[in-house]
Amino acid sequence: MDKIFFDCHLHLFNIDHIPLSLQIQRVVKILNKILPITNFIPIPIPVSTLSRLLKLMGNKSFDHIINTCDVLELSPTDLIDRLVADLNKVKKIKDYKKILLPQIIDFEVSKPTEKLLNQIVDLKNALTKSQAKLVKNKIFIYPFLGIDPERFENNTQQAAFLNNYLNLDKSKIHFGDFIGIKLYPPLGFQIYPFTEKNEFLYKYCCDHDIPVTCHCCKGGFVNPNYKKPDKDGNKRTHPDNWAKVLEKYPKLRLNLAHFGNLKTGWLKPVIDLVKKYEHVYTDVSYNFDQNKKIKKIIRLVKQDHKKKSGKYSLEDKILFGTDFSVVLFSSDSYYDYVNNSLKMCSSQFFHKISGDNALRFLGRDL
Repeated sequence: MDKIFFDCHLHLFNIDHIPLSLQIQRVVKILNKILPITNFIPIPIPVSTLSRLLKLMGNKSFDHIINTCDVLELSPTDLIDRLVADLNKVKKIKDYKKILLPQIIDFEVSKPTEKLLNQIVDLKNALTKSQAKLVKNKIFIYPFLGIDPERFENNTQQAAFLNNYLNLDKSKIHFGDFIGIKLYPPLGFQIYPFTEKNEFLYKYCCDHDIPVTCHCCKGGFVNPNYKKPDKDGNKRTHPDNWAKVLEKYPKLRLNLAHFGNLKTGWLKPVIDLVKKYEHVYTDVSYNFDQNKKIKKIIRLVKQDHKKKSGKYSLEDKILFGTDFSVVLFSSDSYYDYVNNSLKMCSSQFFHKISGDNALRFLGRDL
């Protein structure tokens, strides 16, 4: 059997799939971290051009902004070509079967779904066009479908949408099939309290054994229509919301993405949930971009070994992910993120989080 490498969390959307308000919001947040600006007002020029102008100030973070903006201007097909080239440079996994799980994000903050549907169609077309090249390089792609149940008028519409895109037959999975769900609370998805529509989705995923990945850390793209966007977005996203859901749906296959970004107030609830429920995991996407963060996760795993508390081992509940292309805001390339992760982790630990754990999370052979 082939050795397997999983990237459980990446993206293949581009600038065309992101509403302009969210593009500006994201870059402004990053710039405000870099510059001593409290009321930064974006000017109406492309963000890549703005970043090049600001680069004159000599901060390497501007290089990352420029690179990210340039990559986001690529088509999904060109993004795939970039991934193939970078993966082929990672010598330690060159002969592995490489499985990528790109996450569709429902970026819409109002009823229209045009950008979401375009994102789905563009990805499907890119996978069809690139399939021969990907398979030749032992790379297989199975996307997760972005959804916000509240945008549907009723659950009949929601069921039709899910049934139209998801592969519900685990025994017959084909290249490019949508095999999971992606949820994004900061933009609008309501984890809890229960509604008729989010409960329909939870039950649907349990009944069909569909894995779910949910954004689970501060920040990210946030609905600008919230009264207090950052505060409200964080409140909707916090893992404590999932504690209530899992009490009622304990068999839900759930990935609490980003490990709470290792932040106080988020990290412990995430760890508690993954150690309590059989099918709950967390991923390290956008957390292996810095060596100090990798070391912290390794330290947490070692501490968990010593404590031997909880029903499940933390080491068995961590998934490898990159958050490409968003992670390029802090990493030079996909290759650098993966290759440095391999260098920083023991072989046993890396292959567990990028192999066995992912297979258990998905609950299906690929």
